[in-house]
Amino acid sequence: RRVHGGFPKRFVKMNASELLSGLHAISSFGATLNIEERAQLQPALLKLKTHENFQQIFFFGKISGVKKDYYIATGVKFDNYEFPLKKFFWSQDNFEFAEVSELDVDQLKKVKTLSGLFSGEPDTVLVAGPAPAEQDENEEEEVSVPVNTAKPVTELDRLSYVVKCIDRDTSVVPKGAFTLASSHQVGYHPTFHGLDSSDAFKLSSYVHFRKTESIGRRALLNTDDALFNVNFLDSLENDTPKGSWAVHSDASSTVATVRSLLWPGYVAYHVLSSRNFGGAYFGDGQQCVDLPFLL
Repeated sequence: RRVHGGFPKRFVKMNASELLSGLHAISSFGATLNIEERAQLQPALLKLKTHENFQQIFFFGKISGVKKDYYIATGVKFDNYEFPLKKFFWSQDNFEFAEVSELDVDQLKKVKTLSGLFSGEPDTVLVAGPAPAEQDENEEEEVSVPVNTAKPVTELDRLSYVVKCIDRDTSVVPKGAFTLASSHQVGYHPTFHGLDSSDAFKLSSYVHFRKTESIGRRALLNTDDALFNVNFLDSLENDTPKGSWAVHSDASSTVATVRSLLWPGYVAYHVLSSRNFGGAYFGDGQQCVDLPFLL
């Protein structure tokens, strides 16, 4: 096992080398890939890891489109202060991954208003940019007119936004699996050996693997008390709306699954008393905005 900063490398999503076992753990929820997809995806992820020089690359999930689907991968660099750097990549059935687009402020504002199913055509313009200014033929003097530099919003831009929203609201890991080293770098806790049956089926035993948003925990990170403290990540039990998560056991009571009701299609899993955990999203990219009224 490779080590950086004193910690073995593991992560919330499905590691490329553990893709098959991870998919098997959540397959009862309909989250899976066919034989052809598996055969092409695994080498594509390993190629992406080498080409982009990431310490780890993971399968994020599959977003269904009307005409074509999107496969999403996450690249991770752990040598970042306080929290690992994440980058997201997309591909379609050619499994040639490219980084998702970065949105400017104007694009972000516009993309938040969009909804509906993805078409599967990444270049489709969803919000047009400004029309070119027309020149009056009778104008004799050149007039300086402010140029509107707003960019159009494409389906690929919307995909980027939705993927990051899903990642922010999910990315579930067992509490205690990660800790903060003296270098203020996050790593896998060397003494974590999994949750047992008394804790694995409790929502309070799971946290978000993201940069903490809790004011109290943010303050903790600025103190020495944060070092080697497993409570530095945001707990799922504090999520709103209450009741947006469902924790289940498999028939053998050896695997716990945590399913999102806010983002139907996201499932995390943890094999009890082991370091084996992960998660993936298989859905249409639609958030259940009516969830507060359904609970």
